[in-house]
Amino acid sequence: MRDLSVIYHVGRDSAPILEHIDLDIQAREMVGVVGESGSGKSTLAKVLLRLQPENDVDVAGEVRLKGEDLLAAAPQRLRKIRGGGIGMVLQDAMVSLNPTLTIGFQLIEGIRAHRDVSRAQAKKIAIELLELVALPDPPRHMKQYPRQLSGGMRQRVALAIGICAEPSVLIADEPTSALDVTVQRQIMELLRSLQRRLGMSVIFITHDLDLASEFCDRVAVLYSGRIVESGTAQEIFNAPLMPYTAGLINCTPRMDSSKEADAHLPSVRGSIADSWAARASCRFAPRCDFAREVCFGGEPLLTLREESGHVARCWGTEPEGWIDEARR
Repeated sequence: MRDLSVIYHVGRDSAPILEHIDLDIQAREMVGVVGESGSGKSTLAKVLLRLQPENDVDVAGEVRLKGEDLLAAAPQRLRKIRGGGIGMVLQDAMVSLNPTLTIGFQLIEGIRAHRDVSRAQAKKIAIELLELVALPDPPRHMKQYPRQLSGGMRQRVALAIGICAEPSVLIADEPTSALDVTVQRQIMELLRSLQRRLGMSVIFITHDLDLASEFCDRVAVLYSGRIVESGTAQEIFNAPLMPYTAGLINCTPRMDSSKEADAHLPSVRGSIADSWAARASCRFAPRCDFAREVCFGGEPLLTLREESGHVARCWGTEPEGWIDEARR
């Protein structure tokens, strides 16, 4: 992604949802995109497959998959890319799966749309896919409807559909948000296993920092439509440079903390809506405990801090800044 921007128009008003996003996804890599609700994570997922509304939306910049510009692709070519080049798994399988069609029908339909196989061959592949995602009785589940499966089983079916055309990139848009914590871990371990087995890259969109820290190779922190920090998972979670990133991490309960500490769990003051009043400054400045006058005078650049590629957008943590690691 290069200089990717998305602007929604509602009547006479315009709202920039994503602004100047630069992000690379390497082969066989899992990249986490984290941030609060309203930061633009799901919009990013939709734009990569051009699933945003056609009217009243402006998209600028480049999205390239193996050198091909997806934003310039013709509709017929897009049908091949969706599923074949880039697969997608949505956060609520009960909504993304068609309740009036059997699991088998939906899988076979996706397979035949992208592979030159007969229906009998597609059925065989569908059963193999359900085995791959560890459903206990694939032939029986092929005849069932989504409502007849548990939440975890439906999400496994959604994963099977997402990989049915063997995409090189899979977008997982909060695939664990509707599941209990035990099933969340099972789905993430399955996703990582599929990634390694199929050799695909994964864009994991989530607000769950624990899952991102454990399963992702790199993490990009999104705030108010901007990437404010990006680096390896180890850098982001062990040495965050952006106060917003540090604030998100501090808000996460810790298993090794005392009950008294849990009772006073920190929070990031204000809301993401406050950033709309700070379009010409650091977006996080109205909520930041370390903000100074310079933070409201202009938006900081996303600057390289480590040779590994760790970048951050904060005046206070630049070499001449006033926020040290201990205070973050």
